[in-house]
Amino acid sequence: LQISKTKVAQMLMIDRILMLCPALKELTTYSAMLGAFKKNKLYEIMAEIARRSSVTSAKHELVENTRTENGIDFLKSLKAESVDLFLTDVMYGIDVFDTNAYSDGSEKPEWDDSPESAEKFLRELLPQIARVLVNHRHALICCAWVQTQQIVALAQAVGLAVDLPPIVWHRGSPKPARMPTHSTDKAYEMIIHLYKGTPIFPESCGPNVIEFQKRSKTVYPTQKPAKLAEYLID
Repeated sequence: LQISKTKVAQMLMIDRILMLCPALKELTTYSAMLGAFKKNKLYEIMAEIARRSSVTSAKHELVENTRTENGIDFLKSLKAESVDLFLTDVMYGIDVFDTNAYSDGSEKPEWDDSPESAEKFLRELLPQIARVLVNHRHALICCAWVQTQQIVALAQAVGLAVDLPPIVWHRGSPKPARMPTHSTDKAYEMIIHLYKGTPIFPESCGPNVIEFQKRSKTVYPTQKPAKLAEYLID
């Protein structure tokens, strides 16, 4: 058809833009449509910033909306496409309470961390994420490295896009192993970045290697530092 790849890319971009903003069809050029689309999005972001800054007693609002219940049951109670950001720290499926780090009994088993239970949970979780996540929004799953391929396969099976390779969280200086070993000290954990929909134009989400010091005293074994969660949310 003697159409360049650049022209095809532009036409696909226009098609996606018009799906989101049908009113822009009145414009006649690609650059005008793209400029108007970015301008509209900028206004939306500014309006959201203004709305959030006007909210009073944010701490009280957060407490009022904190829920303690089964995560899968909670997700099932939500409407489809009602969540803008999903951030979770799943069970790692490594029998963490049986490892040398907790062999002294300082931590009692609080959940079933077997590989079988972790896989069952993920198979229930990913379809719910795909259902409740708003289009063009993101989900971040902190996990063990052995779970990365499994999560990728489950996410793709339910229509979620996967940003590969995973985000690497460097958690600072690792603690030396307590038992005789020939293995390296583990200084990182994985974070899978999923998203829904097709990007309209390049959007940088930052580097895929991030560094935040892991807390020494935590409530549960795989607890993440608040600064890490704050960074991922921002």
